Amino acid sequence: LNYVCVNKPAGMTVHRSSGSFGHKHVLSTTLKKQLSRKCYPAHRLDHRTSGAMLLALDDSGICATLQSCLKEGTKTYMALLRGYWHHDSDTVMVDSPLDGKVATTRFTKLATHIGTTDQKDNIDSGAFSSKYPPDACTLVACTLEQTGRTHQIRRHAAGVLHQPVLGDTQHGDSKINRWWRTERGLNRLALHCLALDLPAPTTLH
Repeated sequence: LNYVCVNKPAGMTVHRSSGSFGHKHVLSTTLKKQLSRKCYPAHRLDHRTSGAMLLALDDSGICATLQSCLKEGTKTYMALLRGYWHHDSDTVMVDSPLDGKVATTRFTKLATHIGTTDQKDNIDSGAFSSKYPPDACTLVACTLEQTGRTHQIRRHAAGVLHQPVLGDTQHGDSKINRWWRTERGLNRLALHCLALDLPAPTTLH
């Protein structure tokens, strides 16, 4: 065995760094204790994002092979977005460069809720919005093909779809996030890496 795929919990940092000094739970450290082997992350997954993570178990080129496979493969995420789906098609392809680099995300609607909470009843809670009731939301599958820029899904959802990922403190709506935290118990970023569909070279086992 020269690599593993694990389900990283939300709120766990992938590896120790200067920016993660205050984070108690570190994935690479936890796996080293569990497997008695050092692990090398092949890609990034944000601290607040959960889901599939690939890690090499040795440093003899396996990590580089995994990274090449990730570039050729497809990553699928699940996300809960703010607001009901208002687009003409159930699938929206966003092809919008990020940081000067190509970035393509396919958003596919799985379910949507137009909202039932009276907006006027939520003015005091800070969740009032002129466009959506606070509880309006959409579950989507997000597919990344050959790209994975920093916060790509989150930035495309907020900047192009105008439906930020719920719980996103950087690109989302703090008032809505607070409403979902207090009224629905959502105390995390609603983004999960569901699947990594990769080519399978013979060097991996």
